[in-house]
Amino acid sequence: MNVFEKQMEEIPNEYRSLPFWSWNDKLDQEELRRQIRQMHQQGIGGFFMHARGGLKTKYLGEEWIQAIQCSIEEAEKLGMEAWLYDEEGWPSGFAGGRVTSLGSYYHMRWMEQEREILENIDWQQKILGIYDESGRYLGDMKENIEEKIEDDTQFLYVVYEKVNPYYVDVLNPKVIVKFLEVTHEKYLNRFSDEIGKVIPGFFTDEPQFAKLKIPYSICLEEMFEKNCGYSPKIAYTALFREVLGYQKYRCDFWKTISQMYTEGFCKTIYEWCKKNNCMLTGHLMREDSLLMQMQATAGVMPSYEYMDMPGIDWLRRRISSPLTPKQVGSAAAQLGKKFVISEMFAMTGWDCTPEELKWIAQWQYVNGVNRMCQHLQSYTILGERKRDFPPSLFYQQSWWNEYKYFNDYFARIGKILSEGTSGTEVILLHPMHSAWMLYNGEESKEIIEYGQAFEEISQSMSDYHIDYHYGVEEIIRKYGKIKDNFFIVGDCTYKAVVIPDMMNIEKTTADLLFEFVKHGGKIYSVGKMPDYISGEQNPHILDQLNHSVIPVRLSDLKSRLKIDLEWTVSISENGVETQGVHYQLRKECAGNKAYLYIVNLNKNKITKNRVTVSGNWMVSIYDPFENKVNFHYSEQEKNSTFFHLTLQEMEGAILVLEKRMSNNGKSKKAEKIEERKDQITLSAEGIWKVQKCDFNSMTLDSCVYKIDSGEWQKRIPLIRLMDILLQEKKPVPVSLKFQFCMEMEPEKCKSMYLIAEGLDILKASINGQITEIKSNGWWKDKAFHKFDILPFLQKDINEIILEIYFYQDQKVYDVLFGKDVLETERNKLTFNTEIENIYLLGDFGVFNHNGFTYSWRKELISDDTFSIREMPNYVYSDDFTSQGFCFFAGKIKLAQKIYIHEFDDSKGVKIVSNKNKRYIYKLFRLHAMCANLYVNGSFLKKIFWKPYECDITDYIHPGENEIVLELYASNRNLFGPHHHIDGELYAVWPADFTPVPSPFKNDSRNVWSEKYHFVKFGL
Repeated sequence: MNVFEKQMEEIPNEYRSLPFWSWNDKLDQEELRRQIRQMHQQGIGGFFMHARGGLKTKYLGEEWIQAIQCSIEEAEKLGMEAWLYDEEGWPSGFAGGRVTSLGSYYHMRWMEQEREILENIDWQQKILGIYDESGRYLGDMKENIEEKIEDDTQFLYVVYEKVNPYYVDVLNPKVIVKFLEVTHEKYLNRFSDEIGKVIPGFFTDEPQFAKLKIPYSICLEEMFEKNCGYSPKIAYTALFREVLGYQKYRCDFWKTISQMYTEGFCKTIYEWCKKNNCMLTGHLMREDSLLMQMQATAGVMPSYEYMDMPGIDWLRRRISSPLTPKQVGSAAAQLGKKFVISEMFAMTGWDCTPEELKWIAQWQYVNGVNRMCQHLQSYTILGERKRDFPPSLFYQQSWWNEYKYFNDYFARIGKILSEGTSGTEVILLHPMHSAWMLYNGEESKEIIEYGQAFEEISQSMSDYHIDYHYGVEEIIRKYGKIKDNFFIVGDCTYKAVVIPDMMNIEKTTADLLFEFVKHGGKIYSVGKMPDYISGEQNPHILDQLNHSVIPVRLSDLKSRLKIDLEWTVSISENGVETQGVHYQLRKECAGNKAYLYIVNLNKNKITKNRVTVSGNWMVSIYDPFENKVNFHYSEQEKNSTFFHLTLQEMEGAILVLEKRMSNNGKSKKAEKIEERKDQITLSAEGIWKVQKCDFNSMTLDSCVYKIDSGEWQKRIPLIRLMDILLQEKKPVPVSLKFQFCMEMEPEKCKSMYLIAEGLDILKASINGQITEIKSNGWWKDKAFHKFDILPFLQKDINEIILEIYFYQDQKVYDVLFGKDVLETERNKLTFNTEIENIYLLGDFGVFNHNGFTYSWRKELISDDTFSIREMPNYVYSDDFTSQGFCFFAGKIKLAQKIYIHEFDDSKGVKIVSNKNKRYIYKLFRLHAMCANLYVNGSFLKKIFWKPYECDITDYIHPGENEIVLELYASNRNLFGPHHHIDGELYAVWPADFTPVPSPFKNDSRNVWSEKYHFVKFGL
């Protein structure tokens, strides 16, 4: 192990992941301590204690405080970070209702415009302004309007104030001070010695003004007049319509809103944290496009100034343009923030593999993120909690004990990417202020296409391997300056500025650009130049700006920049820059060493790249999974170094560059590695013997039922039954009758358990026998109790009847059926009684009488004709799901014999010995979360992601050999969603388990399928 490997062997906790630890049930102190120890064992550096739906311990009550106390104590013993989350549910700011309960002053406000004649105006509502067709302000009182209009039938534009009592006015700093008083001050009073130490600080989550609206605040008019010198009342209608002068007004309005949002919320909390020696982290709402930022924040980048560890949120099993991570990464680099965190993996679903999680994470890491907040680790997955934007990446997973390798991998990458300095020398202006002019409160085609055009420029620059930061104008105004021929923003020094399509640019930015050109700086334009300066047409400045830039096609930008920059990187195939392969460069301060992080973001393409880097370097490649450094062949060409690098789909690589001491043109200690022609590839195919297997499972997700003493009703999915019972809006006794078929004698099973959630004692009728069975431990989750039902079972049809008293607090009905209830209430909703699936567990197989149909995304579809038979002894490669493991969610060990021949006759008449050949064992696919490979009893490799191969030469011998693969199944086929018509989903909302689409999806279909939709598990 060399010096670098030793440094990277044990990564300090400050670089390790900080998951959301969902506190979502009645909290038990011993269980909290156990779960913290579990996290520590799997390489997790700390946690955010996150109150969430399902919580049965009173938020901020004494029992809650005691739970925080015991968690802090356990974290301190293990050297972990115990972060506080600042809200009950989300978005942050309302303190679980404590702030909103104080009255209307604290409530969220927005504007709505109506077009109506005078007699239809609702004078009972608060009117902010009334305007005529031209946009002229007529007043806000009835008597004023009557005097100014000639015809009572003419249409007027009335702007009303709207209020919602379920969330706060984040634009008002006095409201946020109250939030601090009831939340942060309470923690400070109890944990003053720990805050700033074992408690590093607070996570704030998704603060937002009125989402998808035009925001308003009690203090807006005062702030607007202070900033702009005139009353905002004169043109509120210009926010909705393109009346005369709307460009200037919208710029003034949104500049004020942006300042109020940034300073009212983030700065207020940040300054409290500074005063109390702790940190602020978190993320804002709707960061993913220019339109989305207009709908919640008016631009996210200015607020990153007021976070010690700024962050983002990335949902779903997908990646996108660099926009979201590069916004925060750019601001952090400019403002000197060492760490950038991302809350990631929510909604990826129970079947999202570590390889796909890595793909999602490395896309963010290459764009500026360097610390991971996994969403989610659930205290329990009892009831609806298992559907809480899954997965729960915690002990409920079959591969949990392998998770440390994943966490170590990203801790090592995060350490490399958070040290040294950025190699970025180009700044791309961010057109947020142009979006201000386009936004009219609607999702218009103009702003959508404008935002997409900017993202396409950003994506293209990354594809052309032009390393760049975004420059948002607020940060440029505060921290921008020119020194010599450098454009400096905070801690970052740029040698070139790129202007994308822009409609509007601030005068302060234009003045700085003029100074940059005067000192010899280069400005390139790759789109349409601005038409407005701070919202106004100023021909003199606009003409000067046009003469200061160099227009260039995006495809030619890289070649033009080559003469301007110290560092240039080319990653090409066949002479063309490789699309979808992106990089980040980190420099050590002394300048003798650098790190090049390169990732192949293509999900279905291997890339064979020629990489060229400015300078004379010796190259090594670092594997953060194995913690191994290997020299990599490279050559010098003019003033550059080049080498070849093949990247599998979704693969990343870290290249270590060290100044070459000699000038012989070749890497010291490294020979050119040709692709080996003297190797034999063995593939994982054919039939496998089941050597060892966790208990198999079967989900029972439907039943016949009766309410109270009524008649038995037809069979129905339990998730629908829950809705039926809620519609009753009263307590009711309910009987549930489950059936399943056994096509074998029960005695052939050594074990058969019923798994029921939240019960210590099972009271049931099983095949007519009234039983009362004590729990025999737990499975998957400590709330999933095992009950031995084998003595009660019979061949053919089995029947289980459970009796439940269904009860909810009135609060549940108020939230579900109340008027204008926001997500603030739904996100912290806790049910008293939940109707959930039950499961069978044992040494059996589950088969379907009518077989399976195959579909996209590894999907299999079947009807409901399942039956239990004997556990299979053998399985064929590719798909085990259809071979008796429909609902399987454990690990399985499979064995196969392979025969190694001593000689090869493929050369013709000459027989060639295989003695000196290398044997590569290869999996062409892996339909599992991860795998362990053993050869002849020796462990060889953990397989998490491509390449799915291993050199097994030193572990085999001529003749018969044994290959053993241990595969880990996901929880997807156990928990679903089983009945969505689209099958395997890449964006899994809680609603996707039901017939009703999520309100956040643009989908009006009935998405329920009576079929069962599984995914492949196998090789």
